[in-house]
Amino acid sequence: MRIDRQSLLLAAPVLAAIGVIAGVVLQFERESAFNQATTVEADTEADYFMRGADIRRYDGNGTMLHSLRAARLEHFPDNSASMVDVTINRMPGPWTLHAGRGESPQGLSELLLQDAIVLETQLDDGSPIRMHTEYLQLDIHARTMMSPSPVRLE
Repeated sequence: MRIDRQSLLLAAPVLAAIGVIAGVVLQFERESAFNQATTVEADTEADYFMRGADIRRYDGNGTMLHSLRAARLEHFPDNSASMVDVTINRMPGPWTLHAGRGESPQGLSELLLQDAIVLETQLDDGSPIRMHTEYLQLDIHARTMMSPSPVRLE
C-alpha cells in the first residue's frame, strides 16, 4: 500500500489530536497524585512576592527552554509558590499555556494550574490547535501534563 504525501499531510492533524488525547487519557491514572499534591496554605505568610514576574530557564548553550510570567507570584518559606494570571512558554515546541492561577508545591518544577486553562501550539503542518481545561498538573522536568477534568481540543 502506497501513501502519497498529500494524504499524509491531511491525516497529520487528526493523528496529532489523537496523540494528545491518548496522552491526556493515560495521565488520568495519576489523578490521585494530582488530588493529593501539597498546596499552599492560605494562612502561610509569603517570604517575598513579585509583581510582573518573568522567570526564564536556559540550557547550557544559552538557549531558552521555557519562561513563566505571572501578574503576581508569592514565594513561601517551604519553597512553594502561588501565582495569578500565569503564562508559560515552552521552547522548543513551541507552545504557550495560559491559566488564571497556579501553585507550585516544591520549587517551580511542578505546577498545579487552574481557572480557564488554554494551551496553544501548532501541528507539524502549521495548523493551530488549542486545548482547554479547568485543572492541569504540569511537570516541567518530566515534560508531562495531566488533567483530572475534561479536556476540549479545537
